[in-house]
Amino acid sequence: MKPLNILIVSDSIENPIGGAFTSILRFADGLSKRGHKIVFIAPRYGNLPSVDEYKGMKVYRFQAFPIPKSEKQYYLSFPTSSQIKQIMRKEKIDLLHVILPTPAAISAIKAAKSLKIKIVGHSHFHAKNIFIHLPEIFNKKRFYKTFYNYLVWAYRDVDVVVCPSKSFQKLLKKHKYKQKIYVISNGIDLSEFKIIDFRPFIKKFNLNPDKNRILFVGRLHPEKDLTTLINSMPYILKKYPNSELDLVGSGYLRSELESLVETLGIEKNVKFFGKLYGQELLMAYNACDLFVLPSVVETEGMVLLEAMACGKPIVVANSKESAAKYFVKKNGLLFKIKNPKSLSKKLIKIFGNSKLRKKFERNSFLLVRKYDIEKSISDLEEVYYSLIKKA
Repeated sequence: MKPLNILIVSDSIENPIGGAFTSILRFADGLSKRGHKIVFIAPRYGNLPSVDEYKGMKVYRFQAFPIPKSEKQYYLSFPTSSQIKQIMRKEKIDLLHVILPTPAAISAIKAAKSLKIKIVGHSHFHAKNIFIHLPEIFNKKRFYKTFYNYLVWAYRDVDVVVCPSKSFQKLLKKHKYKQKIYVISNGIDLSEFKIIDFRPFIKKFNLNPDKNRILFVGRLHPEKDLTTLINSMPYILKKYPNSELDLVGSGYLRSELESLVETLGIEKNVKFFGKLYGQELLMAYNACDLFVLPSVVETEGMVLLEAMACGKPIVVANSKESAAKYFVKKNGLLFKIKNPKSLSKKLIKIFGNSKLRKKFERNSFLLVRKYDIEKSISDLEEVYYSLIKKA
């Protein structure tokens, strides 16, 4: 099959916030390596030029504004459909791929439809990611319903929808999507995430190599429910005082979480790293003894794949709105959502049973093999080519 010219609309490229944007950048990089021409529509802010490149892929940027509570990592741009149409003609675009129903995506969908270009709408964002932080006086369920109604409206002209998990596919079908919905995992680059020597990480951050290390990686946002994780630490420390919780990620809740740590008197046992990248992030995964994801909502849970690729046991919240729990298959344990005591019991169980822990480590490493990102890229290519054939 001939290589395609693909236009991707992504509102976060530099320091992507959240799995949706990290995922599409990985897909784009993989598709580019297979010979496809990838062009981005992205936000322009600060000193960024109107046209530049990301890993050799052309990026057209439009003036944008940061959205609240995103640490200035997520911007909304507002290109017109006519501006995007010019880009589509100039770059001879065969197919449009939009990530979220943002203003730029809606303009791009309109432009693609007028040029009879096929459109893939990616859905990798739960309503709770946006509205969970609202005060309790608001009727959050109404906001959630409004979001999905908007999503259905915004994607009314896309040809197919792609989402990362079967559980999220069910949620979309519940809200009456008319298009065919393909499930394609975000996947994991097994050549990047792997077992390595983490001693340089321990040395750089002056860590105690003998501690039981519990790791979380992700945004410090409400849906991740880090209060439950932090509140579990006093119970764990009673049984295993030589334990440490490592929190990797940024977010507007950091100061609030630091205050909670101080109130509990566990400052010596909780470390905030901020965001880590590349080799440092990989070593953080390798340095931990187990990985915890306490999120109340996840459309898949890419960080679990990353931890599993490094051979780590996983402990995950048993939330009905989280697809992450389906990764727990004889490689970890589930705990009761928003229950610090339940979480602490699961962690203590793993720390206290070396045979069980080694079993979980081995199973994580083996189970993650079927999520190789190369398979996900091939699945996405099949969706693309099936649309092109129908054009």
